[in-house]
Amino acid sequence: MPPFYRLLIEYTEDKGNDADRWKGYVYVVCMVVIAICQVTTVQHSLHIAFKSAMRVHTSIIGVVYAKVSHLCASLQPY
Repeated sequence: MPPFYRLLIEYTEDKGNDADRWKGYVYVVCMVVIAICQVTTVQHSLHIAFKSAMRVHTSIIGVVYAKVSHLCASLQPY
């Protein structure tokens, strides 16, 4: 993103040249595409992390449940 910021700042500082108006649109479109790619990548990695965390959480609950049910089954009634 920083190179596009620099180009966009240079474009906005050059106020006398209307012939290069298309450059501003190209810079903005590039920045939007890069931002969309970044958001998509971050969301995908967060999805994988949360899915892995839920699998670990579920397996821990299963192990604890199995241990508790085994302990309760081994208790002798009074």
